[in-house]
Amino acid sequence: MLTEHQLQKYNSIVQNVYASSDINELRINVLYGLQKLIPCHSTAFFIVNSHTFEFSEPLLQGIEPSSFNDYNNYYHDFDIYKQVVFSQKNIPVTDRCSDYMNYRDWNNNAHRADFLLPQSIYHLACMQIFHENQICAEISLHRNKQQQDFSDDEMMLLKLLQEHVNARFTTLMVLQDISPISFDSSVSGMALLLIDRHGHLQGATGTALELLSQSLASGQNIFRHIKEKCFRLFQENENPGNIPGSRISSGRLELSGGTCRYQIFQLQDESMLKSIRYLVVFNNNYMQNNPKEYFLTSREAQIASL
Repeated sequence: MLTEHQLQKYNSIVQNVYASSDINELRINVLYGLQKLIPCHSTAFFIVNSHTFEFSEPLLQGIEPSSFNDYNNYYHDFDIYKQVVFSQKNIPVTDRCSDYMNYRDWNNNAHRADFLLPQSIYHLACMQIFHENQICAEISLHRNKQQQDFSDDEMMLLKLLQEHVNARFTTLMVLQDISPISFDSSVSGMALLLIDRHGHLQGATGTALELLSQSLASGQNIFRHIKEKCFRLFQENENPGNIPGSRISSGRLELSGGTCRYQIFQLQDESMLKSIRYLVVFNNNYMQNNPKEYFLTSREAQIASL
């Protein structure tokens, strides 16, 4: 069962996750918060190549920066723990080395014996981040031999937190890659998104990007919410009778600071499904209330009470 102290620390991390304005700030906030939530000897946050699984752009706490060069230049090939986890058909969102490794046998491995143990890394717990079902980042927590292994309760906390970190990380990835001047300057003051039928963001005004940097009051990723809406509309209109450009849906976003209404228009040329795109128009005149704290979702509260 989780303690009140753990739940307070968890809530604090979630608030800082959604308050992060870029990926670097998010990475710093997550590592700083995790060391308070789940005591550990050191932590690391890597960007992961989804094709080669290579680590890059390390953010390290409690670890010598030069150690990453040693890992990439030599020990990477002997990292059997990583190989076991990443070779699975469905890479887990969280894991710990004791779930997979026999410590006695593992101690004979070069990566374990000559790289991890000299840095007092005895137990590991990891969180994987995914974008469009492909791994794109990993967070690892480390404990020395004198510390206990990561408990089931701690792994549950890590798994609960993963959903929030993943949502914010992928949103910031999208915002980082999209130019705010993709639309003509005559509409730059409007909050507009252009999304293709595969859910890829093709254009956005600066006002829309500012909106996407927020999250729903429930903590859900706004961009994911809009994409899911567009996917459902596409499935419902595979043989659409709608006139191209006609409004086909409307809704509202319940934000922590107020409510924002939106409309989705289907853009289509000559009734060809492959050319379908969706224009999302937000009404950016909504009431800003005082920011609310982020609280556990009903599912998180249910698990926490077990």
